[in-house]
Amino acid sequence: MAESWDYEVDVVCVGSGIGGCGAATVAAHAGFKTLVLEKTDRLGGVTAYSGGQIWVPGNKHGRAMGFPDSAQEGVAYVDALREGWGNHELTSNLFERANEALEFYEQHGFQVRVISNIPDYFFPASPGAKDNGRYLEPVPFPLPTLKQWREKLRRMPRPGDQAGLGRNVDPSTFGADSIGGGEAVAAYFVRAAAEAGAEFWVGSPMTGLVVEDGRVTGVVVSTENGERRVRARRGVLLATGGYDWNKDFVHRYEGGFENHSSLAPPGVDGDHLVLGSAIGASITSIPAQLGVMMLGFDTGEKDETGHPISLMYIASGQHEMIVNRFGERFADESFYPSVQSAIHALDGRSHTYRNWPAWLIFDQNYRESGQRAYLPGPIERDRVSANSISELAAKVGIDPEGLEKSVARYNQLAAKGHDDDFGLGDVLWVKATRGSDPTNSSLSTVRPVSIERAPFYAAKMTRLQVGVGVAGLETDAHCRVLRMTGEPIAGLYAAGNAVGRHDIGMCQHSGIANLRGMVYGFLAARHMTQRN
Repeated sequence: MAESWDYEVDVVCVGSGIGGCGAATVAAHAGFKTLVLEKTDRLGGVTAYSGGQIWVPGNKHGRAMGFPDSAQEGVAYVDALREGWGNHELTSNLFERANEALEFYEQHGFQVRVISNIPDYFFPASPGAKDNGRYLEPVPFPLPTLKQWREKLRRMPRPGDQAGLGRNVDPSTFGADSIGGGEAVAAYFVRAAAEAGAEFWVGSPMTGLVVEDGRVTGVVVSTENGERRVRARRGVLLATGGYDWNKDFVHRYEGGFENHSSLAPPGVDGDHLVLGSAIGASITSIPAQLGVMMLGFDTGEKDETGHPISLMYIASGQHEMIVNRFGERFADESFYPSVQSAIHALDGRSHTYRNWPAWLIFDQNYRESGQRAYLPGPIERDRVSANSISELAAKVGIDPEGLEKSVARYNQLAAKGHDDDFGLGDVLWVKATRGSDPTNSSLSTVRPVSIERAPFYAAKMTRLQVGVGVAGLETDAHCRVLRMTGEPIAGLYAAGNAVGRHDIGMCQHSGIANLRGMVYGFLAARHMTQRN
């Protein structure tokens, strides 16, 4: 109970990514006093670290380019992928309101365009899949228009990543005053909220929700001037992201595997789960194998907050493969959903996860190849080398006979020119994002090229989250947070990665996280500001 308030507004948005700033833009434009709380000292949240793409079935930009599509086809596509999880009505709500939300934000300064020739992940296998037109990316953002918030925008640790999936933008063309990818999406939404009149409190974590007579009426905030109670007359939106840096939550929902880190920025600690559950909010989750988890390497570096900096592994298909402790390949290395699901495959006879830990095996050709996804810094630091495959296996604890057999098989497939075992490079989305024509199944930059030139190397891999978890708060079509009984908690809403995947039942599709942030922030603010 709040005996008194230190500050009063109509709407409080907790988190400054696409969901929080998107909701703040809607509420402030409607004439409601709006406050955005940001836990860290930078604005933009996980959105700023994303690839920047937004996946919108039936969007007007794709249709204008001659790609027939509809929201209903997008629903059919996701329905086919949910494997018994998710909710058709909530999926329909997400996609059917997406263009309305996008139109609103475009009217308030957001500029996007189609990423050409990028198919859906599971095209053409899944019903409703499309080969083009659904992926949108931001037009490069002019930083000077952020004005006083420019220096507070979250920037990626490695600027070259800001182009995302887009091939329309050459990252080298970005200068001091122009940004792309996730940074640009975050900047557009921060600017929109600021121009609408929303207020920002940076470095001000919410530490509690105030509840009166069963209704959330405000928040408790830790500021540099001490604790403050802020009244929210219309409602509180939780857009805090996932829980990547909360080890307990990662273990609980993503699996208790060793070698785990994250590509998410600081502050993604699962506050929505802690504070929401404290007042009776329902937490919902889907199986971990349906989640998003990349493989990569710890660079050994730390950011300004002390969090480790990691690099995501991207298969080049050039003199490399991933194996388990038995020396076996177990997935298509180029397609992360294949790797993620295989890692969670439980061997029922031994009751162990057969495919973790995992190692990247490569040869001298890989080290010297320009096809390598990243400079070899983290690989060089952690690698083990040997002049024979069996010696390499023995050094790192892999079964020597198994690894020799796998390398021989891989070299056989390389000579044939196709990976008959796991289809390395067959996924059209992979081809498209590597620069090949996704409509031509004979083209791919990812093909087995063999492991043949000593010395041979092994580097133990790390699992990397990207701000997207399999667990989150349960919500309804208005983005109201629900209790376990199914009743909404009055005054409490959630958006983006704070919302569980009970809507679509899966995570594995780039562009959906930003879509859910954009649409759910829009719907939550509309409901807060339009009701009596």
